[in-house]
Amino acid sequence: MNKFKKFSIIFIFCLINSHIYGQKVIEGTAHSIITDNLLQFATIAVFYNDSLITGGASDFDGKFTIIIPDSLPYVRLRLKYMFLYANDTIIDLHDKDTIRGKFYFGKRIPKYDLLFYEKDAKRDILDGDIKLYIEAIVYNQEKLNKITKKYGFRYVCITTPDIDQNLIESAYRYNTVIINYLNRINHYGWRKELDKKIVKKIKRGYWFPEDFWSNY
Repeated sequence: MNKFKKFSIIFIFCLINSHIYGQKVIEGTAHSIITDNLLQFATIAVFYNDSLITGGASDFDGKFTIIIPDSLPYVRLRLKYMFLYANDTIIDLHDKDTIRGKFYFGKRIPKYDLLFYEKDAKRDILDGDIKLYIEAIVYNQEKLNKITKKYGFRYVCITTPDIDQNLIESAYRYNTVIINYLNRINHYGWRKELDKKIVKKIKRGYWFPEDFWSNY
């Protein structure tokens, strides 16, 4: 092998290594700030100063990996998920090749800025006005509540197009208290029994009244 070929191989090897070691990695899992649930297809945009560098998204398991240039001292991650408020997180990259962590999507909402929360649910239980908030557009509330009356509550259907994190978190926190109460006053398996009755009465092949809130 002549000197030129040897030099070429060494040069290419150096380029490959500089490419591998000239990058830093951010690995993490995407979580809801409301429920701590893993979030699928949450988006992560990576900024340096005000310039977008790269981006990525969480997978079916809520995991993501983003590769960024080695030369950056820090980056700002913009974490976004539908209906949750966007959240910016600064990551210091000094002397770190890999950053691993649990990343929360959504912003903290002060309790008294929520539309309603646990205290309102407890008050409604004392007043005998026991209800569960669900996201539903086509369901007839009057028909639903004739079925739920036996179980001691009524549904309130949210039909607004302006759903945001405040409404989602408010309903989730309120509903958690109400469901715990209903579990105490009703027999074991009442929720499955109720769901079957609703599916039969409204002649729909599905009924997932709480999925919208609990997924966040």
